[in-house]
Amino acid sequence: MDSLVIPCISPDVAANEILHAGKGAILTFVGDARGLRAAFDIIETVPRQALFLHFRADVSAEAMVERTLDLLGEALLRLRPARSDAELPSLSREAETGLSPGWTAAAARRIAAGRIPRVRALSPAAELAQLTLAIDPRGVALIADLEPCDAAAALAGLEWIARHAAGPLAIVLPEAPPQGSPFERVMHGARVLGEIADASPTDESGGDLWLAPWRGAPHPLSDIERRVAEAIRRDDELTRLFTFNATVRTTRGTLARVDLLWAQGRLVVELDGWPDHGRREAFVADRRRDYALAASDYLVLRLTNDDIETDLAREIEKIRDLVHLRRRTRAVG
Repeated sequence: MDSLVIPCISPDVAANEILHAGKGAILTFVGDARGLRAAFDIIETVPRQALFLHFRADVSAEAMVERTLDLLGEALLRLRPARSDAELPSLSREAETGLSPGWTAAAARRIAAGRIPRVRALSPAAELAQLTLAIDPRGVALIADLEPCDAAAALAGLEWIARHAAGPLAIVLPEAPPQGSPFERVMHGARVLGEIADASPTDESGGDLWLAPWRGAPHPLSDIERRVAEAIRRDDELTRLFTFNATVRTTRGTLARVDLLWAQGRLVVELDGWPDHGRREAFVADRRRDYALAASDYLVLRLTNDDIETDLAREIEKIRDLVHLRRRTRAVG
């Protein structure tokens, strides 16, 4: 049976639509969610954050809801140490954010014990609303990245999530559904995701879970970034130089989100994982972006996640070597 014919949209425009959509809205896209993730990395206006949830094949509606609650709880647990109360709703200021005092008290106890803040005494609907508000008081946007699955069961789960979450829901399908598919009822206004130029892929450090955009600190869902950040924090020479997850505007007019930036020395350090950066399209995008950075007088150092895992001290010395080089050639402090 023929698939639906739908128009194309650039990932950066799609990202803006998702972030500005209202509570309960469902937006549907067809294509590769990795391009959409890359677009979120360089977005400039951030009215709310987005949480990418990857769902594997043959998931039931009940399993999808339960998995969503688990992933939201994991995100909140890992976000707590990474954000201040100014950035994340305080568990002592629940009235200001619409959070329930009962839920926040129970969630706080579990977080303090290092446990995922699932409060099963609440209904799943109430728990979903509380978790999506706790991650972002504006209502985090949920992006469901689907593998091929039982269309009827998956759609029932997604529609339930959209009804009860505090923000919008975007559905990313790997391919357009055939005529007569249950997904037809969410295909009004659907678009195919195009390519995003010169965007470096986001590593798969978060597995089935990724929060974007993230600025100015190591990503709480990236163990590699957190390890490198801790090593730099302990280093007397490097600790005050680098910013994590910074945005650079190139002379070509493009925006590049870089893993580490020493702005004064115009030094960029990228932390590359094989699952994303080993793909052909990522290989090409990385080199286009490296050219744009080099043409803008930035020196780019790429470190692999494997090398960081094997010998972190050696990789920190590579960063130090290039800091010394930039100091000699640019006369910076």
